[in-house]
Amino acid sequence: MATSFYSLELAPRFFRWDHTGPLHHIVQASRQILFDLHSRIGINLGVLSAWSAVNVALFPLCCYFMHWKSEGGQSTTGRDKDKYAVNTKNGEKEFRKGAGAEPPKKRRGFMGGM
Repeated sequence: MATSFYSLELAPRFFRWDHTGPLHHIVQASRQILFDLHSRIGINLGVLSAWSAVNVALFPLCCYFMHWKSEGGQSTTGRDKDKYAVNTKNGEKEFRKGAGAEPPKKRRGFMGGM
């Protein structure tokens, strides 16, 4: 964040990577609009658009990964118990297992829990 407000030429070389960050380009674009500076707003909007495109492309993958990670411990928890706990619209209900019964199928998909 500090690299948006202070000159990168005066900062150590480590902080020069921040030229690619969205905060730096937001601050530069707002300075160009407010103070009528030499316009490089095309570069700023291009970098912000690229950040947006990468975030939109990675969002479904990250959602699937988090769903997979949260289901990891839940898939084996119901097999060793004598009853199932199922979430319904009216709250959580418990059902007794029959002999050799399989656990109920879970709804899968992007918004399966809704």
